[in-house]
Amino acid sequence: MIKIKKEIYKNFYNISEEMHGRIGLLGVIDGICKGSIYSDSETNPGTALFLTDDGNVIVGDQENEIFNAEMLELFKTEAFGGTSHIAMKEKWINPSKAIFQSYISDPVKRYFYSLNDINSLNTTTDLDPEYRLFKVTPESLITLKDYKNFKNVNNECLWWWKPYTPSEKFNFGYVVIKDKTIITRCSLCQESSSQNICELDIETIEEGFRRQGFAVAVAHATIKEAFRVGYDKIAWGSYVSNIGSWKTAEKLGFTKVGENYLSWLKK
Repeated sequence: MIKIKKEIYKNFYNISEEMHGRIGLLGVIDGICKGSIYSDSETNPGTALFLTDDGNVIVGDQENEIFNAEMLELFKTEAFGGTSHIAMKEKWINPSKAIFQSYISDPVKRYFYSLNDINSLNTTTDLDPEYRLFKVTPESLITLKDYKNFKNVNNECLWWWKPYTPSEKFNFGYVVIKDKTIITRCSLCQESSSQNICELDIETIEEGFRRQGFAVAVAHATIKEAFRVGYDKIAWGSYVSNIGSWKTAEKLGFTKVGENYLSWLKK
């Protein structure tokens, strides 16, 4: 197993293609997001492990016995941190259980969606007058410090934005607010410069306001702004069990482009 030098990350675009929809993976290869790559080869990788702030990803040949054994040894070091998750294609489910044994949880399935054209974005209904859309950036967030749910929203946004090179293009989102309460948040959470694509992270924080169209409204505003600032495509990921999330994506006009699995690792 080799720890890959950043200057040759470009050799890992091809092997990463099986995880299309995992935008953070591309961000690492692009060099705009923090992360490390381990592989069996610098120039012709057969298997690769990506360690990122948003979790870990394994791609390539799942029957690479030498690499798999070395991956378990790496897992026992500080490189993996404490508790994290690892994303994979279905072919890796059984090998990952054999590698990590009692350290790994059962996998959960995720869908990935893409919106490739603003003309494919479905329209949304206007919010009632008592609700307001507000654009959040690292600077504007602080103006909501007296609002209910501010700490949650601030922590989530900064957690997603921190691994990336600071950028006015990337570091933004929208919230729905009413009566000093932040109801719903949508912010950019992943980015790839090579594909000029970003991904959304959405949360309706106030439980009593779910299934009332606020996620659609706040996502719609964020998507329009993302296309306006120059992105070519928008990505959306969701657990299969989160029916409300992927149905919202489809309602907005997103098309499913793939699926993969995620398991948690705990030492």
